[in-house]
Amino acid sequence: MTHGRGDPDFIIIGAGINAPGAALTLSKVGLQVLVLERNDQPGGAIRTQELTLPGFRHDIGAMNLGALARSPFYEEHREALESKGVSIVFADHSAGTVLPNGRFLGVTTDPKKNLEAIAAFSGADRR
Repeated sequence: MTHGRGDPDFIIIGAGINAPGAALTLSKVGLQVLVLERNDQPGGAIRTQELTLPGFRHDIGAMNLGALARSPFYEEHREALESKGVSIVFADHSAGTVLPNGRFLGVTTDPKKNLEAIAAFSGADRR
């Protein structure tokens, strides 16, 4: 993103999860910033793509996205990020593992349900 005319004060190579934050922070103090991305979509670890079935979207490498979503930075810059196409959707059932024997351990936003699921595998781990 550039603001104003002329050469940018900063050029950020790669439009991954940290680039929007750096660009917004620098822009807030009046500096001109250019963000360059080689891929057809920006985002890096905050990109979403259809990888399996049509309409079924996956976050690519977004394991740290929760930290961004709950950060003071995101709260301060939410509108600016959303105006550039960044939106965060929270899922109650966000992760899980399917084991070769067909058993499944899922992670939810509910700590009690997580403990119950863990207990089905190991009472010691639950404790």
